[in-house]
Amino acid sequence: GGGEGRGWGGALGIGGGGEATRGEGLGLGVPGGRSAGDVRLYDAGAGGALTVEIDDFAALRALVPDLPVQAGRLDLAARFDTRRGSANAVVTGRADDIALTRDAGGMSGLGLALDARWNGARLAADATLTGPFGEPFAVSAVLPLVATDGPLPALREDGPLDASVRWSGRLGAFWVLVPLPDHVLDGDIVLDMIVGGTLSSPSIGGSFNLTNGQ
Repeated sequence: GGGEGRGWGGALGIGGGGEATRGEGLGLGVPGGRSAGDVRLYDAGAGGALTVEIDDFAALRALVPDLPVQAGRLDLAARFDTRRGSANAVVTGRADDIALTRDAGGMSGLGLALDARWNGARLAADATLTGPFGEPFAVSAVLPLVATDGPLPALREDGPLDASVRWSGRLGAFWVLVPLPDHVLDGDIVLDMIVGGTLSSPSIGGSFNLTNGQ
């Protein structure tokens, strides 16, 4: 059997049969954008594909007033299966021409690229932030994310952690985001940090160099 549900201006078809409950045609009118996809819920996991597009952050902020973004475009896509025997996922995202609100520092011209892939045991993710602050801010991480008997995977606290953060540029460009208007910290930074160990006991190494500081 099945039914129809309404959500944010879109139609959702819900059906059962076999081993899965299906949510098909998730064409929801997200405030400021749209979403689409299909989701299947199994006895021990979930699967499907989803996309989200937002190009009117003013409309979204009417629903979420504290959202720190006032303009730009966001595109997200995900394909996933969380069942133990076939666990995998790919998530990609891109944000362009992002402008923050004045309360969040007012920075504009920001861009973000995200690529994350999961094989049932490890999540490998890369994110790059670009903007008016020198070189791109790059973060890479491999996390011990494992499939469970439920719909969502879980992080293993004793699993290995491998992450890095790299950036070089002028610190003052980021300092506008710090809510300390009476204090100024500036200088040229070269950041190359590495995080290892486990989630429960991480180790941090690498280098952080500040020159021409003020």
